[in-house]
Amino acid sequence: MSFLQKIGRVLSEAAAQRRARGSGAAARFFLRHVYSRSTMVLFESREKQLRLSLPASLDVVSVSAAERAAYSQAIDEAGAGSDVSNFDRGATAWLILADNVGVAVGWRFTASPLFRPLGYDPATTIYLGGYHVLDAYRGRGLYPYLVQRMFADTPAASCAIAETSQGNASSQRGLTKAGFTCRGLIHRTTVGGSLLGCRLVEQPGRLRLS
Repeated sequence: MSFLQKIGRVLSEAAAQRRARGSGAAARFFLRHVYSRSTMVLFESREKQLRLSLPASLDVVSVSAAERAAYSQAIDEAGAGSDVSNFDRGATAWLILADNVGVAVGWRFTASPLFRPLGYDPATTIYLGGYHVLDAYRGRGLYPYLVQRMFADTPAASCAIAETSQGNASSQRGLTKAGFTCRGLIHRTTVGGSLLGCRLVEQPGRLRLS
């Protein structure tokens, strides 16, 4: 998608926000998506062995863009919401099912604008993100299992990265349980959804999880 197309999408979504929530919400949405600066915590793993397991009552399935229609209801049930647009970015959805009902979802990306600025080889690195776990299933280890499973089941990948907000201690604990380690903080600037600048301040082992 070109820069102009991304701006067009932001304008279209801002218009939808205005209709649904008013001009103030539309303006905040527009500014947040046209220009933003953020700081995230970067996690990395090079350990591909699947050490975690799911309860016997749950199943996991990967869903490609070509299969999205067959699993659209389960993806919606798991809380993916607007994240279904990740299919258009080449991502694969990974679903955890309870009696064919979606209870958790995560996304695996084989391409990311973060790879080269952070020194990762695009041919052997995957980006994992966009997780949702239903409230009734939280605390059962579904998130760390999903992270570890997506990496373990990607033969071409020798490295996986993920990021969280600085205050998201639960996701940070989940990534640690899945074998990921903290590399540090990513400071980045985006314009129209495109990465303009990216800087990593390495702080390995210094993240204190609350």
